[in-house]
Amino acid sequence: MRSYALISALLTTSVAAQTTGKLGDAAIISDNPVGAHYVATFPISEKNTVRGTVKAESNPDGKGVHFEVSVSGLPEAGGPWGYHLHAMPVPEDGNCTKTLAHLDPYERGNTPAAPKCDKEKPETCEVGDLSGKHGAMSGTSFTASYDDQYASLKEGIGAFFGNRSIVIHYSNSTRITCANFTMLTAGTPASPVGTGSPSPSGGFSSVVGPNGTAPPTGAPTYNPPATPTGSEPSPSQGAGSVIKTSFGFGALLAGVVAFVL
Repeated sequence: MRSYALISALLTTSVAAQTTGKLGDAAIISDNPVGAHYVATFPISEKNTVRGTVKAESNPDGKGVHFEVSVSGLPEAGGPWGYHLHAMPVPEDGNCTKTLAHLDPYERGNTPAAPKCDKEKPETCEVGDLSGKHGAMSGTSFTASYDDQYASLKEGIGAFFGNRSIVIHYSNSTRITCANFTMLTAGTPASPVGTGSPSPSGGFSSVVGPNGTAPPTGAPTYNPPATPTGSEPSPSQGAGSVIKTSFGFGALLAGVVAFVL
């Protein structure tokens, strides 16, 4: 019985290791600047009929970000539509592919091998996976209002998205439209609370150059991987981390079973 209990525990640990980031669960952001307000407006385009805005404002206590989503003109077919904060801003040519991967400072990864975001455990999801945590868009018009505890309007940490973008996707991950966030008000720094929300070691910096170009020499950078044509990109080493983790636990489990038998 003890042997079977040990095997069960190893299986549980293996699954848990695959459903969070390489750097652990996302931290709740409790020190957002009070009164910070950003908006992303989807552009008028001949390529699609999608219009609308995504507004983001820090909560009065500095904990988390309040989102207001209002979109119309979504396609008649191809949904439900996912939408995510992406690592890089939209360049001047409007190419949504150049926004690269989802915002993922804890390196969870977004590959076929990675489990889908569990909205009951949002801390284990990519920070930028808004539709995974709060529900995908449906119908030709969509509105939503919610708080996200893990995205940030505090500059200098990996979860900051004020200088990044948001992208709407078909259900097959093809990108429909995208927009950059623009600051309306910077807000005032929140009072220090505990340890705050440090950027994970090795995670994303909030610094990106204009239109996705490299920032000045000496500034911290994040270099997302290139986006394969027609597929959703994954953060650097995202797939590898899942495969290696699975293999490691699989090998350990096989050894335990062999020992028991």
